[in-house]
Amino acid sequence: LVRTFSGHMRVVNYVALLDSDRFLSASKTIKSWKISTGECLRTFHGHEFEVCAIAVVDENRFLSGSVDKTVKLWCATTGRCIRTFLGHREPVFCVTALDEERMISGGADNTVKLWNISSGNCIRTYSGHTDEVWAVASMGGGRFLSTGMDETIKMWDTTSGDCLRTFEGHKDTVYSLASIDNERFVSGSRDNSLMLWDTSDSKPQRTFLGHSDWIRSVARMSQDSCITGGEDKSIKQWDLNTGECKGTFRGHPNCVYCVTAVDEKRFLSGSFDRTIKLWDISKNEFKTE
Repeated sequence: LVRTFSGHMRVVNYVALLDSDRFLSASKTIKSWKISTGECLRTFHGHEFEVCAIAVVDENRFLSGSVDKTVKLWCATTGRCIRTFLGHREPVFCVTALDEERMISGGADNTVKLWNISSGNCIRTYSGHTDEVWAVASMGGGRFLSTGMDETIKMWDTTSGDCLRTFEGHKDTVYSLASIDNERFVSGSRDNSLMLWDTSDSKPQRTFLGHSDWIRSVARMSQDSCITGGEDKSIKQWDLNTGECKGTFRGHPNCVYCVTAVDEKRFLSGSFDRTIKLWDISKNEFKTE
């Protein structure tokens, strides 16, 4: 454990890397932090309720999705809210930027929406999930993924709006997605499992077991590894090629809601304990199970 970042008054729902030395965290407010010093650089106020997700557009702009049913675009430097996107009828649980001009958001209204970042217009609504959408991820090649409470993962053609494939394997809510490359991705679920998928096959390539409770978050570390954070208060690193757990990191006294990689050696975790922690895998401070 390298450093603990304290300052949020509520649960930390999401962490996102802004650049090599700055990251963002989401709670009731959004905060930006300097990784090397631990300093809180700025607090962003504007959402009425809890912020569930953050997506970085470029090193100066980012998006946030909230329980207040809106997505907001922010200037990371000035702290100003540039634009508010209205259209979801229920809380927004996930958001990701496809490029500097387009983003997607998903939420409790069972839909995913595609937006023009500059105009604020909703370009398209993707309907097909039968329950709340909890995670979205860009897959490149004009495709993206969405998942949630209906236990399925769907891959969509961004332009046509067609659902290209439905991936089935999880037995409970899927909370998190991360693309590994253009054809492979991982998913973490309330069924305590992590699954590795290939876009060409609707069944999982591999299932990773080791968490004793729900997996809340998953993040890519490299082509060959990913990390997961869960309700069992631990973070685990996984070898995608062998399926083995390479290490378990403990330090949060409560459940780990979010994880994100800083580089191939370091990662951040956010927790119900209201803190964010920075970890270094190369320091071998974990135990292998």
